[in-house]
Amino acid sequence: MLSAPLKSLALAIAGWLTAQTAVAGPIYSQAALGPTTRTVTFSEVTVNGSPAIQNQFSSLGVSFAKSANAAVWRLGSAPTVPARLGLTGVVLTSSTGNSGNASDYLSILFASDVSAAGAYFLFNVSSTPLTIQAYNDGVLVDSFSYVNSNSAKSTFLGFKNELFDELRIGNLGRNRGVMLDSLSFTNAVPEPSSMALAALVMGGLFFTRRRGQR
Repeated sequence: MLSAPLKSLALAIAGWLTAQTAVAGPIYSQAALGPTTRTVTFSEVTVNGSPAIQNQFSSLGVSFAKSANAAVWRLGSAPTVPARLGLTGVVLTSSTGNSGNASDYLSILFASDVSAAGAYFLFNVSSTPLTIQAYNDGVLVDSFSYVNSNSAKSTFLGFKNELFDELRIGNLGRNRGVMLDSLSFTNAVPEPSSMALAALVMGGLFFTRRRGQR
């Protein structure tokens, strides 16, 4: 059997490993995002005219896409009367119009895996829930629904403590307006030193127990 100190250490390590994924999931405030690698405000790059926004911000680690029938992303101006939290100056916008359907979606693509990401969104009022989804290499990682009941209020939406490379706004339907700004994300950084330390200690515990059984 393990001695009391070794048992306490093993329990502490197990708790640490569990904590790495205990708080994974959706977030609804920028404060919940924690420290970030970058925040994109869409004023960093000068875009002339009104082209579809795709790779113009790739130097900042993000690009944008859509499903085949969805409306394109474009740059626009944040509403000022009333002002919306997190939406200032240049923003990213899209509107589905009458041709939209439930299978349409808009995507934010990250150049590399992120462990957390979110943005301030503004949607027009609808009783039909949007789906906010995180994907990694085309595989769904997490998802939640959001219903907007106040077009005068912006909302921060995203995910934390997941590993993903795409944020997708889905179930757009008809006449759905989307506006976003202050896109913040944290690049995923592996922690080999922490995991190696945990593995080393666990290996030591196993070796100690084997010796004690002889």
